[in-house]
Amino acid sequence: GRGLGTAVDSLAAVRDMVFDRKLLTMPALLDMLDTNFENQEVFRQRLLHQAPKYGADDPGADAIAAEVCAFFCDQVAARRSIRNGPFRPSFFSYGMHVLEGLYIGALPNGRKAGEPVSNSLSPSNGTEKKGPTGVLRSVSRLDHSKISNGLAVNIKLSPGLFAGEERLNKMVALVKGYFAEGGMEV
Repeated sequence: GRGLGTAVDSLAAVRDMVFDRKLLTMPALLDMLDTNFENQEVFRQRLLHQAPKYGADDPGADAIAAEVCAFFCDQVAARRSIRNGPFRPSFFSYGMHVLEGLYIGALPNGRKAGEPVSNSLSPSNGTEKKGPTGVLRSVSRLDHSKISNGLAVNIKLSPGLFAGEERLNKMVALVKGYFAEGGMEV
């Protein structure tokens, strides 16, 4: 599986903007997507920056992520290969999220057509508003036991976060806390 963050952010944006806050109708949103947000940059920015996001420690978005992740894993695990072996769900992208994005149209999270989708199980770029702690809290809300073939969570960190013993100890505690909450890989 790839692009979980993109899918979740899109579903969360529809729920928030169309159904909860009623800031636009579904036909209006579909028109924006069909035209790749042409003449709709102000609203695209709202979708990008004001809708709930996976990876930002948002319980609502994270609940959608948990549901989508579990559904994907259950569907994969329910299938058998041509040799009757099991399929095992995983979340890796190996850079394919960039290529796949080239073929996908605009999405409700504000992503324009042709842009990359999110990497593996990681949040969409730019949505990590609560730093690595928020990302790992969101990811730890997924049922990692269903992801039997592994996953990748990629986080870019400033080297300054590791400068000095106190900061290094905080980063070690962050990673240990993530694993204690059920995280599998980072």
